[in-house]
Amino acid sequence: MSGLAGRPELRRLWAAAHRRLEQTGGQVGGVRAVVEAPSADERRAVDRMLGVRSRGRSLRVPLDRLDALLRERGGSSLVEVVVEACGPLRDRPAERATAAEGEDRLWAAAGRHPASGRHPELHGWFDRLRTTGRHRRIDDSTLRLHQALDVLAHLPAPEPVGRAWLAANLLGDSHGLDDSAPTGRLVVSALAHLAGAGDVPQAAAERRRLWSSYGVILDETSSTVLTLGLRPVTTGPLTDAAARWADAGVPLPLPLAGVTAERWHVAPGTLVSVCENATVLEAAASRLAHRCPPLVCVEGNPSLAARLLLTSLADLAP
Repeated sequence: MSGLAGRPELRRLWAAAHRRLEQTGGQVGGVRAVVEAPSADERRAVDRMLGVRSRGRSLRVPLDRLDALLRERGGSSLVEVVVEACGPLRDRPAERATAAEGEDRLWAAAGRHPASGRHPELHGWFDRLRTTGRHRRIDDSTLRLHQALDVLAHLPAPEPVGRAWLAANLLGDSHGLDDSAPTGRLVVSALAHLAGAGDVPQAAAERRRLWSSYGVILDETSSTVLTLGLRPVTTGPLTDAAARWADAGVPLPLPLAGVTAERWHVAPGTLVSVCENATVLEAAASRLAHRCPPLVCVEGNPSLAARLLLTSLADLAP
């Protein structure tokens, strides 16, 4: 580096001009470079180059005038000098235009995705993402958005499915839908929008319920239903074991995996009672033990396991 580009007292002027040229795409007309609180050496060097006597707390240098002076004195343009002093210039207006075109293509493709046909309300979610720019904070946002839509196109799941299994089969990564994964965060955001919840639930239990409302289980052992006195028709070892628990008068916590592994139904005419609070079931176990008629406890908000068990018990088909 040599000449004007290498002078230390002009370094901040070239840096300011570099920033402004990037902002304008290399245009100099009507544009100023500003050097705040210049030192005496900086002010003297700029004044001498421009042939002025400046005042004020900052130097405001018109780039078109500076460009003309540089061309007259040495034949180099302002662009050539700042590139030598500060490095290559980016054409930010062109970058913004290219990015805008890419965004248009991204959202147009999202609107054509099968998930949008299955969930028309997703268009409102697209608008939110585009307005807030949240998707830009995700690495490889285009890929992640398309992955999220691939998942949403399969929801609600026709049969309960584990989240890890769903991620492995659709994304090739069993952890691709975890709470900390980019695609997982997008899917939860979309599900919250579809559910009318707005923002993503902060509590893990609320996110679990959100997933389960679309047939996705975060952990097949975390969704359970408590039963007492349930003697289902034997369709396998689990339903057979349930009858033995009932004969012993002991409450049986059924995990979701057990509910979906076999068909759970009772003999025609069997009355199955439902209670909300586990203390009711505990009292029944204490007082009635093995004589307690079939009782299912939903423990407040029914879990996916509870909903599936009750649905299966209510199905009277042989």
